[in-house]
Amino acid sequence: MPEISLFYGIRVTMYYDDHNPPHFYAEYNGNKALIEIDGARVIKGALPSRQLKLILAWCVLHQDELMQNWELSKDINIFIDTCTVLNDTLAWDVKQNRDNTSCLDIDPDTLYELPNVKERIA
Repeated sequence: MPEISLFYGIRVTMYYDDHNPPHFYAEYNGNKALIEIDGARVIKGALPSRQLKLILAWCVLHQDELMQNWELSKDINIFIDTCTVLNDTLAWDVKQNRDNTSCLDIDPDTLYELPNVKERIA
């Protein structure tokens, strides 16, 4: 699952082929929550109070970027065309400017879980 952000120990991720409504996942210290982008609300799961306030505020601040990521992730061809290698790892170059601060790292285990992958290389 590509990591979108990591701040104050909160890991924010988004699946490329996930279901509606548009959402992302937030994880902190073993606690997980599914956050709706449009409403900046918890759909499922829970986070500690302080981290929940942080992630919901972060969601509101980054709502446009999150929706852009969601829309881009629905078109597999855009996803494939905007993949690159940065820092020796596969990355999704969302803004297509080869700036490693705006790329999303892609977890190799996520790739291996895709239906088209027949065997692991590493």
